[in-house]
Amino acid sequence: MSDRKIEHLTDENGRIPIFLDNNVWDFLFRNRIDLCAEFPPKRFNLCINKEVSFEKDEIPNLDTQEFIKHLMDECVKVIPFFGFYDERHSPDKQRSGGFGDLFNPGVGGVFSDKNQEAYRKQLNDLYLKAGKNKKTDLYKNEADIDLAVRSMSSIVLTLDKKRGPLKTACDDGNYVVFLNHFEWFGGGSLESYVLEQFQ
Repeated sequence: MSDRKIEHLTDENGRIPIFLDNNVWDFLFRNRIDLCAEFPPKRFNLCINKEVSFEKDEIPNLDTQEFIKHLMDECVKVIPFFGFYDERHSPDKQRSGGFGDLFNPGVGGVFSDKNQEAYRKQLNDLYLKAGKNKKTDLYKNEADIDLAVRSMSSIVLTLDKKRGPLKTACDDGNYVVFLNHFEWFGGGSLESYVLEQFQ
């Protein structure tokens, strides 16, 4: 039994926020899972952070890229945290969103709270590594750290069970769901599998 309760997560519209790790795209494509049907927009708010939006653009398989584009067009939104321009990064690699976001019209950044920022600092101290990936412009573990922070108030779907930010977030009781064993779930829906983790 989990102490994590779904009713603690609903947004102002009564929907449950779900963030996707970059490794989930291949899993969805391989299993032919229609994410928009599994998690209907009236009940769920499907999201990625800015960091995952950078990573997804580097996925080499064209069929997977087309699959991702369909999901982004239909039901998945980029939701950054609120912040100001960071001189360390180029305009198209800014992690934060402002009052209105240039690369996702109509969507600005959402505000983080002091607990989330304290948790980010803790995870940065443990896991953030110097040196950027030249393709994504991300520091090592940067995307996972942001997702781990999101998991304090949103479900995060991932396949990354190794030692790192998301494993730590799960161990800390946050809303991380590992999809590694879904294929042995007995034919149930992905929605059922995810929600069962919080029963």
